[in-house]
Amino acid sequence: MAAGRPKGWKLLRAALATRKAATMLAFGFSSGLPFALLIGTLNAWLGDAKINLATIGVLSWIGLGYAFKFLWSPLIDRVKLPLLGELGRRKSWIVLCQVGLIISFVGLGLGDPATNISGFAIFAVIGAFASATQDIAVDAWRIDVADERTPVELLSAVYQFGYRTASIVGGAFALLLAARMPWGTVYLIMAGLVVVLIVVAVTAPDTQRPPSGIIEQGLEQAGEVNLTVRTVALTIVGLCWAWAIITLGRFMASMLAAQQAGTKAPSVADFTSHVGPWTQGIRRGRHAVRAGEGPPHQARDARVGARLLQDP
Repeated sequence: MAAGRPKGWKLLRAALATRKAATMLAFGFSSGLPFALLIGTLNAWLGDAKINLATIGVLSWIGLGYAFKFLWSPLIDRVKLPLLGELGRRKSWIVLCQVGLIISFVGLGLGDPATNISGFAIFAVIGAFASATQDIAVDAWRIDVADERTPVELLSAVYQFGYRTASIVGGAFALLLAARMPWGTVYLIMAGLVVVLIVVAVTAPDTQRPPSGIIEQGLEQAGEVNLTVRTVALTIVGLCWAWAIITLGRFMASMLAAQQAGTKAPSVADFTSHVGPWTQGIRRGRHAVRAGEGPPHQARDARVGARLLQDP
């Protein structure tokens, strides 16, 4: 299967041959653009604005949103959004996240990191959260809409094509524009690109939401981990992760806030040495909970996934 996967221009032609593949190309672009703008290009802007390296390093922690997205991914799968939920099971979340990206890019474009780094950071955090959440919805959409004509292998390849193209647009092309116009204008242009992507998302195909209770039925089969035990364990891990995120957020806010005369700015080294080991322990605890589920967990996911794909 992998040997016959199209590449280069053949991949682009394959992407434009069907509606689902063409939509996947746009979704890949929509996922890659904010990552490039927020994780790489934004640092170039901050450096050009003469922001000190310690502040740039702290602000780069917004990339942790991509690592933490597993915490709210079940909500993206289960929750139906009011009003937007009528668009579709996955499309509603994708459109909401793209609106969040527009708000983020416009806020960054109209802001000035040299005079208000705290407000600037808030819009960067909004963008990172919206981008990570969009990745969850796009990944689920790719699996849901795959069929014989547009298999998941083709959709994955098209997604990567769109993602890499967006990385060039949000990286090298954005830097090229920044050499000829203000940084804020560059981010406003990128917000305009996301507006176009919203049109694609609204018109994209989508799947129906499965009947209520089908996932719970899969978890109650013989040999599965007791649902109550699993819920308690995941709740404990979730609370620990919430503490880690709040602690990290408070430290970022204290680093970016204006320091009063005679006060010393928080130390990144002290925070890493004192809090870092605890966050690593939480991360390992999460993996231990999943590892304790063993092969039945994998089998259950396969069964539930198969049943979801069979639903009309």
